[in-house]
Formats: sequence, C-alpha cells, structure tokens
Amino acid sequence: MRLIILLTVLLGLLVLAVWGSLSVWQSMGEVALPAAGLASLLGGVLATFVVGVGLMALLFYSSRRGHDQAASDSAGEIGRVGDRGLPESRRRSG
Repeated sequence: MRLIILLTVLLGLLVLAVWGSLSVWQSMGEVALPAAGLASLLGGVLATFVVGVGLMALLFYSSRRGHDQAASDSAGEIGRVGDRGLPESRRRSG
C-alpha cells in the first residue's frame, strides 16, 4: 500500500513538473537558439553524462576491489557482505 501511495505521489509530481515546464516554454513564444548555444548545451549534457558514468564506474570498481571495506570497518559497521571477488590477501580470516 505504501508503494502505491509513493508511486502515485511521485507520478503526480512528475506530471506537475512537465505541465509547468511546458506552460513556461509555450509562454516564452518563439525563442531562437544560435548554433553556439546549441553546441554549448549539447556539450554540457554530454559532459554531465560522462561524469555520471565515470563516478558510477568508480563506485562499482571501489566496491568490488574492497577499498570501501577499510572505511566501514573503522566506522564500526556490524556485519559483512562477504569476501566474494576479493583477492586472497584482502580476505578476512576467521
């Protein structure tokens, strides 16, 4: 039941955001975007995408190699996901 309420609220917010964006866009009338502006916009979108993909790749790489484990051990985290994928030298004994 909570999931249905959450999804309904999120969908409502999405519809509201799209409606607001479209109404503002249409109220501006005819707006011309020069070629330099379009190139800058596309470059910014591409750079944002590349940074996002790179950060997610680093997150997965760090997690798989066990680099995050030392931080969670020193923070006193209880429990451990397991040693799968870790080199033998990095596995905990006992």
